[in-house]
Amino acid sequence: MTSLLYKDWSIIKKTRALYFSVLYFSLIMPSFQNMDFFGKSFLANSYYIFIIYLLFSYLTAYDYKYNSDNFIPAFPVTKKQIVAARYVFVALTFAACLVLQSVVRIVILVLKGQDINIMNIMDYGQAAILILVFSLYFGIVLPLYYKLGYQKLRLLMIGAAVISGTVSSVLSEVGLDMNRPLVMLFAVIISAVIYYFSFTISVNIYKNGN
Repeated sequence: MTSLLYKDWSIIKKTRALYFSVLYFSLIMPSFQNMDFFGKSFLANSYYIFIIYLLFSYLTAYDYKYNSDNFIPAFPVTKKQIVAARYVFVALTFAACLVLQSVVRIVILVLKGQDINIMNIMDYGQAAILILVFSLYFGIVLPLYYKLGYQKLRLLMIGAAVISGTVSSVLSEVGLDMNRPLVMLFAVIISAVIYYFSFTISVNIYKNGN
Protein backbone atom coordinates (compact mmCIF):
# COMPACT_ATOMS: atom_id res chain seq x y z
CA MET A 1 0.00 0.00 0.00
CA THR A 2 2.99 2.29 0.53
CA SER A 3 3.60 2.40 -3.22
CA LEU A 4 -0.02 3.43 -3.80
CA LEU A 5 0.26 6.25 -1.27
CA TYR A 6 3.47 7.40 -2.93
CA LYS A 7 1.70 7.37 -6.30
CA ASP A 8 -1.09 9.59 -4.97
CA TRP A 9 1.44 11.97 -3.44
CA SER A 10 3.36 12.14 -6.73
CA ILE A 11 0.15 13.03 -8.57
CA ILE A 12 -0.68 15.78 -6.09
CA LYS A 13 2.81 17.28 -6.41
CA LYS A 14 2.39 17.53 -10.18
CA THR A 15 -0.95 19.32 -10.03
CA ARG A 16 -2.16 22.70 -8.86
CA ALA A 17 -3.86 21.15 -5.84
CA LEU A 18 -0.74 21.37 -3.69
CA TYR A 19 -0.28 25.04 -4.55
CA PHE A 20 -3.92 25.74 -3.71
CA SER A 21 -3.31 24.07 -0.35
CA VAL A 22 -0.41 26.39 0.39
CA LEU A 23 -2.46 29.37 -0.78
CA TYR A 24 -5.26 28.31 1.56
CA PHE A 25 -3.08 28.51 4.64
CA SER A 26 -1.66 31.83 3.44
CA LEU A 27 -5.14 33.31 3.03
CA ILE A 28 -6.37 32.32 6.48
CA MET A 29 -3.09 33.20 8.20
CA PRO A 30 -4.43 36.60 9.41
CA SER A 31 -7.15 34.79 11.35
CA PHE A 32 -4.44 33.06 13.41
CA GLN A 33 -3.83 36.39 15.11
CA ASN A 34 -7.17 36.11 16.88
CA MET A 35 -7.71 32.77 18.59
CA ASP A 36 -11.47 33.16 18.93
CA PHE A 37 -11.89 34.02 15.27
CA PHE A 38 -9.54 31.23 14.26
CA GLY A 39 -11.36 28.69 16.38
CA LYS A 40 -14.81 29.62 15.11
CA SER A 41 -14.24 31.28 11.76
CA PHE A 42 -16.76 30.53 9.06
CA LEU A 43 -14.17 30.91 6.31
CA ALA A 44 -11.53 28.85 8.11
CA ASN A 45 -13.87 25.89 8.56
CA SER A 46 -15.29 26.10 5.05
CA TYR A 47 -11.88 26.30 3.41
CA TYR A 48 -10.61 23.54 5.68
CA ILE A 49 -13.16 21.06 4.34
CA PHE A 50 -12.79 22.40 0.81
CA ILE A 51 -9.02 21.89 0.63
CA ILE A 52 -9.36 18.19 1.53
CA TYR A 53 -12.02 17.88 -1.15
CA LEU A 54 -9.74 19.64 -3.63
CA LEU A 55 -6.90 17.16 -3.18
CA PHE A 56 -9.29 14.21 -3.38
CA SER A 57 -10.97 15.54 -6.52
CA TYR A 58 -7.63 15.93 -8.29
CA LEU A 59 -6.78 12.30 -7.57
CA THR A 60 -10.14 11.01 -8.76
CA ALA A 61 -9.99 13.20 -11.87
CA TYR A 62 -6.54 11.80 -12.65
CA ASP A 63 -7.80 8.22 -12.25
CA TYR A 64 -10.72 9.01 -14.55
CA LYS A 65 -8.60 10.73 -17.20
CA TYR A 66 -6.04 7.94 -17.47
CA ASN A 67 -8.40 5.02 -16.79
CA SER A 68 -6.31 3.80 -13.87
CA ASP A 69 -8.53 0.76 -13.34
CA ASN A 70 -7.28 -0.69 -16.61
CA PHE A 71 -3.76 -0.97 -15.19
CA ILE A 72 -4.71 -2.78 -11.98
CA PRO A 73 -3.93 -6.29 -13.33
CA ALA A 74 -0.37 -5.16 -14.15
CA PHE A 75 0.49 -4.41 -10.52
CA PRO A 76 0.78 -6.75 -7.50
CA VAL A 77 -2.00 -5.05 -5.53
CA THR A 78 -5.53 -6.06 -4.67
CA LYS A 79 -8.64 -3.95 -5.08
CA LYS A 80 -8.95 -3.82 -1.29
CA GLN A 81 -5.45 -2.33 -1.06
CA ILE A 82 -6.32 0.26 -3.70
CA VAL A 83 -9.40 1.37 -1.78
CA ALA A 84 -7.49 1.31 1.53
CA ALA A 85 -4.73 3.49 0.07
CA ARG A 86 -7.23 6.13 -1.02
CA TYR A 87 -8.92 6.14 2.41
CA VAL A 88 -5.57 6.36 4.18
CA PHE A 89 -4.31 9.15 1.91
CA VAL A 90 -7.40 11.27 2.53
CA ALA A 91 -7.21 10.65 6.30
CA LEU A 92 -3.49 11.49 6.41
CA THR A 93 -4.11 14.72 4.51
CA PHE A 94 -6.79 15.71 7.01
CA ALA A 95 -4.56 14.80 9.97
CA ALA A 96 -1.68 16.80 8.47
CA CYS A 97 -3.93 19.87 8.28
CA LEU A 98 -4.88 19.46 11.94
CA VAL A 99 -1.23 19.13 12.95
CA LEU A 100 -0.21 22.16 10.89
CA GLN A 101 -3.07 24.09 12.46
CA SER A 102 -1.75 23.31 15.94
CA VAL A 103 1.86 24.09 14.98
CA VAL A 104 0.90 27.53 13.70
CA ARG A 105 -1.12 28.16 16.85
CA ILE A 106 1.83 27.17 19.06
CA VAL A 107 4.18 29.44 17.10
CA ILE A 108 1.82 32.38 17.60
CA LEU A 109 1.55 31.65 21.32
CA VAL A 110 5.34 31.62 21.58
CA LEU A 111 5.65 34.89 19.65
CA LYS A 112 3.12 36.48 21.98
CA GLY A 113 5.00 35.20 25.02
CA GLN A 114 2.03 33.20 26.28
CA ASP A 115 2.25 29.93 28.17
CA ILE A 116 1.71 26.73 26.20
CA ASN A 117 -0.42 23.97 27.65
CA ILE A 118 -2.69 21.21 26.44
CA MET A 119 -5.75 23.46 26.60
CA ASN A 120 -4.55 26.25 24.33
CA ILE A 121 -2.65 24.42 21.57
CA MET A 122 -5.92 23.51 19.83
CA ASP A 123 -9.60 24.33 19.81
CA TYR A 124 -10.77 20.81 20.62
CA GLY A 125 -14.42 21.61 20.03
CA GLN A 126 -13.72 22.90 16.55
CA ALA A 127 -11.44 19.94 15.83
CA ALA A 128 -14.12 17.49 16.99
CA ILE A 129 -16.70 19.06 14.67
CA LEU A 130 -14.30 19.04 11.74
CA ILE A 131 -13.38 15.39 12.36
CA LEU A 132 -17.03 14.34 12.46
CA VAL A 133 -17.94 16.35 9.37
CA PHE A 134 -14.88 14.98 7.56
CA SER A 135 -15.78 11.36 8.35
CA LEU A 136 -19.40 11.87 7.33
CA TYR A 137 -18.46 13.63 4.10
CA PHE A 138 -15.93 11.09 2.91
CA GLY A 139 -17.80 8.23 4.55
CA ILE A 140 -20.61 8.96 2.10
CA VAL A 141 -18.70 10.33 -0.90
CA LEU A 142 -16.13 7.54 -1.21
CA PRO A 143 -18.63 4.66 -1.54
CA LEU A 144 -20.61 6.77 -4.01
CA TYR A 145 -17.43 7.42 -5.95
CA TYR A 146 -16.72 3.70 -6.30
CA LYS A 147 -20.36 3.10 -7.21
CA LEU A 148 -21.02 5.95 -9.65
CA GLY A 149 -17.57 7.02 -10.77
CA TYR A 150 -15.95 10.45 -10.94
CA GLN A 151 -17.93 11.83 -13.87
CA LYS A 152 -21.33 11.30 -12.25
CA LEU A 153 -20.23 12.36 -8.79
CA ARG A 154 -18.12 15.47 -9.34
CA LEU A 155 -20.93 18.05 -9.06
CA LEU A 156 -22.31 16.29 -6.00
CA MET A 157 -18.84 16.36 -4.41
CA ILE A 158 -18.59 20.12 -4.87
CA GLY A 159 -22.02 20.72 -3.37
CA ALA A 160 -21.36 18.35 -0.49
CA ALA A 161 -18.02 20.06 0.24
CA VAL A 162 -19.70 23.47 0.45
CA ILE A 163 -22.49 22.12 2.65
CA SER A 164 -20.03 20.27 4.91
CA GLY A 165 -17.89 23.37 5.41
CA THR A 166 -20.97 25.46 6.14
CA VAL A 167 -22.39 22.96 8.63
CA SER A 168 -19.10 22.68 10.51
CA SER A 169 -18.84 26.48 10.67
CA VAL A 170 -22.40 26.91 11.95
CA LEU A 171 -21.89 24.23 14.60
CA SER A 172 -18.67 25.93 15.70
CA GLU A 173 -20.47 29.26 16.05
CA VAL A 174 -23.62 28.14 17.87
CA GLY A 175 -22.39 25.03 19.67
CA LEU A 176 -21.72 24.67 23.37
CA ASP A 177 -18.25 25.04 24.83
CA MET A 178 -16.68 21.73 23.85
CA ASN A 179 -13.04 22.75 24.12
CA ARG A 180 -11.98 19.58 25.91
CA PRO A 181 -9.51 16.91 24.72
CA LEU A 182 -12.01 14.20 25.71
CA VAL A 183 -14.58 15.65 23.30
CA MET A 184 -12.13 15.31 20.43
CA LEU A 185 -11.28 11.75 21.52
CA PHE A 186 -14.95 10.76 21.33
CA ALA A 187 -15.18 12.40 17.91
CA VAL A 188 -12.16 10.41 16.71
CA ILE A 189 -13.69 7.13 17.92
CA ILE A 190 -17.07 7.81 16.30
CA SER A 191 -15.41 8.96 13.08
CA ALA A 192 -13.18 5.88 12.98
CA VAL A 193 -16.26 3.65 13.16
CA ILE A 194 -17.98 5.61 10.38
CA TYR A 195 -14.82 5.52 8.27
CA TYR A 196 -14.37 1.77 8.75
CA PHE A 197 -17.92 0.93 7.71
CA SER A 198 -17.58 3.25 4.74
CA PHE A 199 -14.34 1.50 3.76
CA THR A 200 -16.01 -1.92 3.98
CA ILE A 201 -18.86 -0.76 1.74
CA SER A 202 -16.44 0.76 -0.79
CA VAL A 203 -14.39 -2.44 -0.98
CA ASN A 204 -17.50 -4.51 -1.67
CA ILE A 205 -18.70 -2.07 -4.33
CA TYR A 206 -15.30 -1.93 -6.02
CA LYS A 207 -14.86 -5.70 -6.03
CA ASN A 208 -18.33 -6.35 -7.43
CA GLY A 209 -18.28 -3.50 -9.91
CA ASN A 210 -15.61 -4.88 -12.19
